[in-house]
Amino acid sequence: MAPPILVALMATMGAGVPAPTVEATPDDTIAYVYEAAWQATPLPAITAGPSSTFEFKTPSIVITTPAPRADLAVVYAAGVAQIGTPYIWGAETPGVGFDCSGFVSYAYASARITIPRGVADIRAVATVITADEALPGDILYWPPGSTSATGPNGHVALYAGPGLRLDANHRGDVVNIRAIYGSPIYLRIT
Repeated sequence: MAPPILVALMATMGAGVPAPTVEATPDDTIAYVYEAAWQATPLPAITAGPSSTFEFKTPSIVITTPAPRADLAVVYAAGVAQIGTPYIWGAETPGVGFDCSGFVSYAYASARITIPRGVADIRAVATVITADEALPGDILYWPPGSTSATGPNGHVALYAGPGLRLDANHRGDVVNIRAIYGSPIYLRIT
């Protein structure tokens, strides 16, 4: 599906605009290439916003936009692969045991992203995002004491989709997907 900036551009071009070819680029972006045989001269400059760029080359228009976060897909897949692993406080070993921050740190390490091991340290290196911006693999953070379930150290989990989290929750439990509780802070590692 084309990003909103492309949908808007296509609307300004009018009917009959051919569909773009989609090309991956080496810098984790996607290029949408419009053959512009229908346009004799390049279009005027269009503001792309902070995340997209336009290049006007006769006879084509190249629009580059960020690719979906492939690294988050790896993070999330690594987390899902550990479903059923027991919660063990202080643990960070796949198939043996995890606590909440050990689990999140492990999942990120699977995507070659190094983050700190502790809950507060993870929060300190992440950027706050909105729930609407969250993608599976982003991080949910509950500050210490924010609910009766978080305890004195707080809690972190992987966002697993609307209303869901993937985490190593507490003693006697296993890594699993469950409902989000309370009002976590949504975080992204950038």
